Amino acid sequence: MLTSDGFIVCLSTDVTMLCLVGISLSLYAFYVETRVTKDRSYRAACDISERMSCSRVLTSRWGRGFGLFPDDSPLNLPDSLFGFMFYCLSLILNRSYTSKLIARLRVILSIMTNLGSVYLSYILYFVLHDVCIVCCGMYVQTETQEPVDIYTLSF
Repeated sequence: MLTSDGFIVCLSTDVTMLCLVGISLSLYAFYVETRVTKDRSYRAACDISERMSCSRVLTSRWGRGFGLFPDDSPLNLPDSLFGFMFYCLSLILNRSYTSKLIARLRVILSIMTNLGSVYLSYILYFVLHDVCIVCCGMYVQTETQEPVDIYTLSF
């Protein structure tokens, strides 16, 4: 039987693994976006068909600044960079799993990220009529991490 500290350490390890998966997916998405922008003939491994194309999604209007910011805005960054920043911040905050303040901050960040994922998944399916497996992987990762972040509030 694990003590509560041992259980928290296990959760911390799980969140670390989830963050590393998120960082990897974000970096791959950023690579695909920048590569396609420079070389339109590039075909990414995640471009499976016309309706399953991460390149098309990542280079769309909604692939930068969530499609909400004008082109000249400093917030009009690739969405993958926002994901990368979130996963890195989560990884750093995960190291302080005994602080209630940091646990609350992690929950707030997870909720904000999940709202962004819901918004982007709506755009993905209903506006772009596409399926991006890399994007969906990030959505699943953030949905998986939120309950763990909420659970840590109880300790």
